[in-house]
Amino acid sequence: MDPMKVEVKKIDELFRLDGYLKPFEREIRRRHGVLREWISKIDQLEGGMDTFSQGYKHYGLHFQQDNSVIAREWAPGAQQVYLTGDFSK
Repeated sequence: MDPMKVEVKKIDELFRLDGYLKPFEREIRRRHGVLREWISKIDQLEGGMDTFSQGYKHYGLHFQQDNSVIAREWAPGAQQVYLTGDFSK
């Protein structure tokens, strides 16, 4: 991907507001392109940004009413996972 071909809305307005950013145009465009690719992947694979950003509701430690704990972790490609701590009552 040629960064200079990445469309960035209102980039000319940005440079009018802050001319010191103009020398970094290529990097700004590159980063914007990468961001758009990630947003597209999240939309396609994770059900959108709203769903993706609420993963904490499913993953992590969740304490139940009966004092039990549910622990879920997302670890694709992991060969080993350890849970350590003092688990005695």
